[in-house]
Amino acid sequence: MPTTYAAGAYGFNRDWTRSNISVDDGTSGNGVATLLLGYPSTAAAQLNASPFFSWHYGAVYLQDDYQVSRRLTVNVGLRWDVETPPVERYNRQNRGFAFGVPSPLQVPGLTLTGGLLYAGAGGQPRGAYDTDWYNFGPRLGLAYRVLDSKRLVFAAASAGSSCRRVISAEPRDLPSRLRRKSPARSGSPM
Repeated sequence: MPTTYAAGAYGFNRDWTRSNISVDDGTSGNGVATLLLGYPSTAAAQLNASPFFSWHYGAVYLQDDYQVSRRLTVNVGLRWDVETPPVERYNRQNRGFAFGVPSPLQVPGLTLTGGLLYAGAGGQPRGAYDTDWYNFGPRLGLAYRVLDSKRLVFAAASAGSSCRRVISAEPRDLPSRLRRKSPARSGSPM
């Protein structure tokens, strides 16, 4: 386990107290004297990021059974999931990559493009990605009684689910080989 220094780590050597500060003579100077003067030779402080993320998750599930005949029962359901993107309290997170913007790095003879998008900056939303409001998961189940005289039932079920989109750049910003066909969305550009 690494050692952490909440108040910092300081080192004192004889550099500041030797007879000629520009010459390392090995015989003059004292580390304790440098400490008493308050001149550290080295210093380090550990600054850890302490993000504060918040996000919300909600789901609704509707289900009903329909008895089509004495032997066949159909179960139909629909689940709707909504997970909002994580939002950092002080907007200290990136939101994606903008492939088409000029790069802050310039190389003579090359036109570099691309850069990070930051949440809450430059007109970007505060979330790490856009909320997907279309996570619908259909459910379908069948129960068929094979024989009336015996309690033998054939049952089958199927369900669909979805997961959130990981790439958060707009399709127009992606290279052509990565673009997917999607309807144009209204709202502010990323």
